[in-house]
Amino acid sequence: MRIRIALGFACGALAIAIGPVQFSKSSLTVDGKESTDLISAVATHEITHQDEELSSSKLNKRVGRGIVINDLQIPRRPNPEPVIFAGVTVSFIMASRYVRVQGTNILQYYVKNMSFYNQNAQRVAVEAVANGINFFSYHLSDQGVRVGKPPDGAATFKLSIEPVDSEL
Repeated sequence: MRIRIALGFACGALAIAIGPVQFSKSSLTVDGKESTDLISAVATHEITHQDEELSSSKLNKRVGRGIVINDLQIPRRPNPEPVIFAGVTVSFIMASRYVRVQGTNILQYYVKNMSFYNQNAQRVAVEAVANGINFFSYHLSDQGVRVGKPPDGAATFKLSIEPVDSEL
């Protein structure tokens, strides 16, 4: 109860200290006209059906293309966050081992496996290449999950994701 009373006094003191907010006249203009009434302040530009068709046709041109991402870093820390590219989630399954460095054993984390999960509503072709070795190349169905093992010592990998034509 004391906390509520103290909080009430603090809010009241802040309200008195700050004072009322005053709007400038330039912030109350819409299309060059002064307006303080939100009902009369209507935007003149509306989205038409033609605008929607144009934007969706531009989008459809881009849907058919895939993406290629070069030099993605392979994590070296425990529990890395999964990453999402073009609707495909890449999760890193980590493991650890002791490595002898200058006479001392040091715990080193490495990627044991990489999990690829397709969240798209269509099939996609996913390919991952590290150190010149193609370690993952599958056509993932919608909601499909597959696992690939990157080569030892790889620091980066290349990821390619392309939609698959299911009409053929």
